[in-house]
Amino acid sequence: MSLTSEQLDGLTELINLGVGRGASALNEMLNTGVELQIPALKVVSSSEFHSLTSELGKQRYYAVNLPFTGKFSGSAELIFKTESIDTMVMALTGENQQTLKEDIESLREETLCEVGNIVLNGVMGAIGNVLKQPLNFSSPIFSEGDSEELLDETGIRQLPVVLIARTRFIIRKFEIEGDIILFFEDGSFNALLEGLVLSGIMTGS
Repeated sequence: MSLTSEQLDGLTELINLGVGRGASALNEMLNTGVELQIPALKVVSSSEFHSLTSELGKQRYYAVNLPFTGKFSGSAELIFKTESIDTMVMALTGENQQTLKEDIESLREETLCEVGNIVLNGVMGAIGNVLKQPLNFSSPIFSEGDSEELLDETGIRQLPVVLIARTRFIIRKFEIEGDIILFFEDGSFNALLEGLVLSGIMTGS
């Protein structure tokens, strides 16, 4: 899917605003130094996204999914590989992997649901506020599996436009990479781009 450099810059600015808001909320709630960065962002079609996920093989992932509705509708997802979510658990608890071994499964879900809910609400809340388009959120959904299983479990396989923001979490000197992925229903992504123009983040030329 082809976007102009101005459109990509506008989307990056918008997502960075949301990530900053999410980082502030994480720091306040968890009382720890969390820095979030977005080193890369791209927008792909549904078919392009499926090609990307099919290349990932059977790696195991953990994700929290936040459905949203309003002027633009779809689903926001924060996803980590197993080793990344385990590192995040250790960074946030201060424990080592051996200590956490017995409780690691429940801690993965608890940690990801807490972090994902804060970060995704920050991102989507910022989008709604900046574009002056209130959004409604459903309860976050935790899931795990390979990339194909995650798409099936969350029901987002057929949504036509996908925005992928590679996200770097820096917590107590740990660097942890995950992905914020926004799936948009028909017409919603164009409404988002129109909102960027109306908000002044992007010109209409």
